[in-house]
Order: sequence, then structure tokens, then C-alpha cells
Amino acid sequence: MSNKAIAKVCPRCGQTTWVGMPVERYEEWQMGVNIQDAWPEGSATDRETLISGFCPACQKVIFEDEAEDNDELQTEE
Repeated sequence: MSNKAIAKVCPRCGQTTWVGMPVERYEEWQMGVNIQDAWPEGSATDRETLISGFCPACQKVIFEDEAEDNDELQTEE
């Protein structure tokens, strides 16, 4: 199975991240299949990079902030 190299520029920091995705999986995704269904073996980080463009480092910052916000919401009763 050959891979397609996909470059994404992070909208937050401007870093370019390359993700290698099997061509067949890429074609399924482009045909409208949800990426988690088209490429279940891909990492959540790689899939998020392809969807949003955010690089792994920015994802870590963004999602850690969201997790902290969710924790605060759950403790406020």
C-alpha cells in the first residue's frame, strides 16, 4: 500500500507538518468518509492535523487547555 504525503501549515504557529497516509485511505476520506472511519489505524494526532491543520505541539496546548476548561466546568456545581 503506497502512501500519500500531505503537508499542512498550522494556523496557530505556521509550522508545516507532513503526514503520510495510505493512498486508498486518503481517497476514501476525500470521497466523504469520516477520517476516523477511513483511517482508523492513523493516530488521533495525525488525523487531527489533517482535519484542522494544527501541528502536534499546538494540539497539545489547545487540547490541554480544553481539558482544563472541562475539568473546571465539571467541578463548578
